[in-house]
Amino acid sequence: MLQAIGRRIEQYRIERLSMDPDTAARLRVEYRIDHGTTLAGLLAHGAADPEDYLAFVLDIPVEQLLCPSLASVASDARV
Repeated sequence: MLQAIGRRIEQYRIERLSMDPDTAARLRVEYRIDHGTTLAGLLAHGAADPEDYLAFVLDIPVEQLLCPSLASVASDARV
């Protein structure tokens, strides 16, 4: 799950902030070290709307992270 969130954080920077992938990856780590979280770093630099950021970053299809039997249960629960 954390890897999926990390990928979404970098994708946010690429898509919403027009960063190249290398810069997005580097700043994700730097902001986490310097500010405790990537979001705190973005906010400190005035680079993100927190609601947009969280909605984007946490939009992860959980079914893809589950084993097949649990994925079908999660899928059925949405109906």
